[in-house]
Amino acid sequence: MVGSPAAATVISNGTFRASISPYADPVAGPANPDNDYYALTANPGAVVTVETMAKRLTPESPLDTAVEIVDAAGNRFVSCRWGNDSSGPFYYTCLNDDIEQGIVQDSRLQFQV
Repeated sequence: MVGSPAAATVISNGTFRASISPYADPVAGPANPDNDYYALTANPGAVVTVETMAKRLTPESPLDTAVEIVDAAGNRFVSCRWGNDSSGPFYYTCLNDDIEQGIVQDSRLQFQV
């Protein structure tokens, strides 16, 4: 878990349980929103799913996550699928706050490498 795209934690194909933090790194004073970055590697053409499960844990986490897909320079990708749409075209901006607005507060995005 790091605070910039350039120093992202590298992960590859598979399912990962990753720690996310509600506090700035390092913790200083009151709680501040935090950004945690992970660098994904995948085969060309692969569809990558990034999903959080904070609200669907038992017990539920108090975190309300958001997922954004960016390149190494921090520029947001523009062709993703989000929410429960896993068969449609990649036409959403690569930023998602809730899988289902008002129902599931976890986040989910898919993009094609």
